[in-house]
Amino acid sequence: MQRSMLIMEMFSYFGGYLGMWLGLSLVLLFDFFEIICYLVFYLMEIKKMKTSRNSVTPAPVLEKDITLFDLVIKA
Repeated sequence: MQRSMLIMEMFSYFGGYLGMWLGLSLVLLFDFFEIICYLVFYLMEIKKMKTSRNSVTPAPVLEKDITLFDLVIKA
């Protein structure tokens, strides 16, 4: 009786530790996958910001500053 309890207890401990190890491994695997996704999206956003910043055209520069007085006189 004592030997069968010892073997059963050994398998119980082994199964418990194996379950905990697999559970933690899956959690860490999904956590690593999430970090990789965030990194990819971050790099895509930086690339998008660089291309949009280069495509902006500057505002035209006026020869003379227009004031309210100039607008009233011309009207």
